[in-house]
Amino acid sequence: MTEERKLDHLRICLNEDVESNLVTNGFEDIHFVHRALPELDKNDIDISTEFLDHRFEAPVIVEPMTGGEQSLSKEINAALASMVEEAGMGMGLGSQRAALEDSSLEETYTIVREKAPTAFLMANIGCTQLLSERGIEYAERVIEMVDADALSIHLNPLQ
Repeated sequence: MTEERKLDHLRICLNEDVESNLVTNGFEDIHFVHRALPELDKNDIDISTEFLDHRFEAPVIVEPMTGGEQSLSKEINAALASMVEEAGMGMGLGSQRAALEDSSLEETYTIVREKAPTAFLMANIGCTQLLSERGIEYAERVIEMVDADALSIHLNPLQ
């Protein structure tokens, strides 16, 4: 059931009009002051940072995406992980609940560490799973599954 729901999420985003026409990203409210002759060399700008003893080339973490579904998730995660590794950024995985329920789905998540061996990775589990009787075990399993550097706990009140 979880695998089907994950595939539905991907299909809906790919095939339906899911973008809001009423909500914007806010960029229309940002205006830059034009400086024709800036007083600095762009090569002197360093946006790298450190977080939890991990170096990032840019302060960017690609947030939780997908996983837990065989037809598209592995391919999407592999592409994102390759990009993250090359760019020196971090990545958060989608909820790993599906792999807790069906170990054959683990490869849709483990591909991320294969493609991004040095990237900062965040495992992901729902608060509902964490509050269950096996919560600590689940947290340890999702971290170990992808050799994660951190754990993200998502909240979904509808679950």
